[in-house]
Amino acid sequence: MSKRKYYIKPQISIRTTNKGDYYFKPQKRRTRGRTLRAIVRTMDIVMWVGSIIATLLLIMAMLARYINPAGIGWVFAFAALIFPILFVCEIVAALYWIVRWKWMAIVIGGFVLLCLPDARLFYKPDLGKHYETEISAKQGLVVMNYNVMSFRKYGGEGRANLRVAASEIAEYVNEQNVDILCTQEFLVKETVTEIHFDNVLRDLKYHYNASYSTPNGVDGLGVSIYSRYPIIGKGVIDVERGYRRSIWCDIKVHKDTIRVFCNHLQNTKVTVSDEEYLEEGVVGDGEVESEKVKGIVSRLIDSYRLRAPQADSLARAISSSPYPVIVCGDFNDTPLSYAYHRISEGLKDSYMAEGTTRSVMGTYHGFFNMFRIDYILYSKEFTATRFEVSDVELSDHSPIIAEIKIGK
Repeated sequence: MSKRKYYIKPQISIRTTNKGDYYFKPQKRRTRGRTLRAIVRTMDIVMWVGSIIATLLLIMAMLARYINPAGIGWVFAFAALIFPILFVCEIVAALYWIVRWKWMAIVIGGFVLLCLPDARLFYKPDLGKHYETEISAKQGLVVMNYNVMSFRKYGGEGRANLRVAASEIAEYVNEQNVDILCTQEFLVKETVTEIHFDNVLRDLKYHYNASYSTPNGVDGLGVSIYSRYPIIGKGVIDVERGYRRSIWCDIKVHKDTIRVFCNHLQNTKVTVSDEEYLEEGVVGDGEVESEKVKGIVSRLIDSYRLRAPQADSLARAISSSPYPVIVCGDFNDTPLSYAYHRISEGLKDSYMAEGTTRSVMGTYHGFFNMFRIDYILYSKEFTATRFEVSDVELSDHSPIIAEIKIGK
């Protein structure tokens, strides 16, 4: 009896080359190729949708400065608030399309270049090499703006804590050889302030401050201007809405007279617990998380609508000044905001001074130090030769310092 032979057919496919030769391709490799192409196709779709959304939001962010947040304008203000995040997303999208060698790379890459000037308003990298050199003599007025957090950096309302913080901030101001100091969240008419701040500022003999009362009943907070040179005029700018105040002083600097504005615009109403919640990331989709997010968004919208008329009032006061101006303050808003745009019209931002000696980014310590909300602006009659965001931590804000020369 003959044995029957069995053959197992291999899972292969046979194809011919152009020359008629045969080669074999396993079926599994073909399946793997189809899966890979499907994954790449899905990624392309996701990145295409993400690129379009990021680009549209960036366009809204760049338009926010021209649109009053009243009404539907707050949507543009929110886009401007997250501009740094959107810009990074756009860069990632551009790199993806470059790797994929798609026409979208030209569109997204071009838009990244278009956004670069606005990106520099948030982050100014220092790409040069620096060597230790002697500090040169002052070339102009050293101006500092500082939100001092009511001298409560070390926690609580205790007098001991206030005394320590006030003294340390005053000593720091002395070390920087400051000529003009503008502060926000300043304790006005407090014994602690007079003894441990005013008396320590040996060279800033002239000062003016104004207080306001907050809606929750806190009294005695305010804004102040300290000067090495005589103050020959002063006044208060009553804003249209909200309880915040702005003040101005006419200061005689040798033969010149300049007007200095100190401002504290409406805060964001975002609490410390809100900041911690956002920094940790939104977790879950329950009712508690939903209500928390709604509350934060609602307070931000209210603050945008309050800052807009305040900025309008301040812009009118600046434009009517008979003297060249220096405008300092905590605007509580970003460089792409309506408030910043209105106040800075016709002025220069010391942040862009060529004398900046290191990378600078945010001035507020919360939210990953992402936001620049404190400013020193000046009119065209001046020249800024230096700008610095100090890394000293005596408040929840960083002090900012500019050296401003009268004349060009």
